Amino acid sequence: MMIPGKSLLPPVAMRVTALAAVIALLALDCAATAVHIPSARELAGKSDIVAKVRVLSVKQVSFESTRMPNGDVNEVISFEAQLQTIYVLTGELAPVATLRYQINNSGSLSARVDAGTVRLLFLKQGTDAASFADPVKSALPADPISPVLASQAPTFEERLRGEFLGALDSNDPEVVGASVAALGDLGLTNDETQKVAPFVSSPDRALAGDALVALLKSGHYEYLNDAISYMCGDAPGDSKLISRQCRLKTVLCKITDPAVTVRLIGVMDSPAVDLRFSAAYALRNTKVRGAVPAFVKGLQDSDVEVRYQCLMGLAETVEGEYAPEQGPSRALFDKDETKYIRFWQDWWEREGKQQKW
Repeated sequence: MMIPGKSLLPPVAMRVTALAAVIALLALDCAATAVHIPSARELAGKSDIVAKVRVLSVKQVSFESTRMPNGDVNEVISFEAQLQTIYVLTGELAPVATLRYQINNSGSLSARVDAGTVRLLFLKQGTDAASFADPVKSALPADPISPVLASQAPTFEERLRGEFLGALDSNDPEVVGASVAALGDLGLTNDETQKVAPFVSSPDRALAGDALVALLKSGHYEYLNDAISYMCGDAPGDSKLISRQCRLKTVLCKITDPAVTVRLIGVMDSPAVDLRFSAAYALRNTKVRGAVPAFVKGLQDSDVEVRYQCLMGLAETVEGEYAPEQGPSRALFDKDETKYIRFWQDWWEREGKQQKW
């Protein structure tokens, strides 16, 4: 989906692709066997060492190519990097240290470093060299200047938050965006929220997306309308904006706060199928009776994914004998969608519309 240059897909195809991306992100977040991109909190929990370093050099040390039983070729490249330690947030790292890591065919999903950059690294201690704590994500862009909060705070989490908070003043937008995202992973405090919120209006739309993701993940649903506007924006061929729109839609799917039901119901009328899916998914999670009329209307949606979420929302929200029998698995739904849709439409005409929702 994130192909540089102008997209050749027609608008409808782009929306379908966007919906597929949202569903895939939800699956990745839940499936134990899928590639999982860890949050900053997860990284911190699995690291022996967290340190800010300057990457002095990187060299390739080996290359291996293996043909798999299915005929595919698996290629693994090993690298060795020399690091200059700026300061350590937790653990121990020598003033000059060695990092070893590998990149395989799925290199876009592999943690790596580049010579001449400054990075905040999450590492495992080795006998003669460190390794990444997570093979997918262990190196975050960092500012060369060490914030006072990061170096003097008494606990590791306070030092980590101090590093990210101080980096919000960086002149490097990549550093600022990574720090905003990391603070969102940790859950924004009140002070952090005050620093992050202004980025919603940033002319750098990628940074604005990072800020909206962080704010929504931290429960600041007063920014939901801003997020919806962002998700509806055109981003033809812009991989950075598309990725942030997908992340926002995934966050939207996970909202369970009944207080935002009215706004989510409004999103159900969006012309964008991926937004309608996200809103239906979230409303299903809230289990608020006020969403029932929207679910009934959604049974006639043009997209089958939206229709299924609405049907399951009805089955899980409506009290009575219907829910256990009329909330089918996706496989059963696909075999006889009309039967299940008709059941709930008949129920609505027979008794549902007379009730107060």
